[in-house]
Amino acid sequence: KKMENDFAFIICPKTIKELRIIWPPAKFLPAFFIDLRFKTAPIFKIASNLKILFSQGRKIQGDIFICPLWNESTLPIEKSWLEENLRVGILGCDDSLPILPRIKTAVSNGNTFTAWSIFEAIYRIAKTKKIDLKKSILAIIDAHTTIGRLLAKKISSSVSKIILQGNPNILEQLKQDILTLDSIEVAISLDIHNTLKDADIVINANKTPELIFKRIDEFKPQSILCYFSGLCNHVKKLSPHNNITIIEAGLIKLPQPVNLGINLKLSKDIIPASLAEVLLLALERKFISYSFGENINPDKMEEIANIATRYGFEVWLPEAQIL
Repeated sequence: KKMENDFAFIICPKTIKELRIIWPPAKFLPAFFIDLRFKTAPIFKIASNLKILFSQGRKIQGDIFICPLWNESTLPIEKSWLEENLRVGILGCDDSLPILPRIKTAVSNGNTFTAWSIFEAIYRIAKTKKIDLKKSILAIIDAHTTIGRLLAKKISSSVSKIILQGNPNILEQLKQDILTLDSIEVAISLDIHNTLKDADIVINANKTPELIFKRIDEFKPQSILCYFSGLCNHVKKLSPHNNITIIEAGLIKLPQPVNLGINLKLSKDIIPASLAEVLLLALERKFISYSFGENINPDKMEEIANIATRYGFEVWLPEAQIL
């Protein structure tokens, strides 16, 4: 079928509260009505035929959809629905979206650009604070996740020791992969308490930073915590605590403000890296399943970073200078 738009993006709020944040009209609907309505219509469009013009003269067009995840009745997303309704170059989705069936449309969940944005955030904050990464111990919480594994392979050559916390069945192979690339100390930890106590820099590689915030008293004084949030997960930022630097990564500054018809609680020129990746791939006409699956090639991080530079997309980190 003929391609109608360059991209589509599906957002997956897990609660009615998240839906009301991301899509403000839902604030005026009773919870029981929302719940009942979405049992029969699990996917719906909230922004149609968005036309985004960038300064280089390149224009892309797409739609934004919502797929609520608080009802089992909304799952799984039917292959027939996707094939019939999404005649686009590339489909972007929140990483919390259930595993999609194999469809002809290219799919990306933004994990590659998200991992890159965290990687650059660590470098920039280290440079700003005059921290020698080569003398630092870096820990990755939930290193078994796709983003955790990408980061571990990318950043291992830059630190003195890396601690991988998470599922040991997956992390043993990751450890061996790192050791084939770099001669550094790699430890696998099941004890999050000791991990936080020893690390100079901690990367939270999952989209629920609230869990790590509850352990802030266990952090090494003057250490750095780098976290990111899911597209719908609006985290209340913490105040400075015990001289710990807390930075939010995974955000991208666009070359100009864009109205996407959704509420991200951000200024119009700041969007999550997962969404930014899909826009970049659409701009580049790179209609392939880019960030999809468990084993993403780390080389893609450099590639998407170069594409971002070409179109003026920058990692947004107000706490640190742009290198």
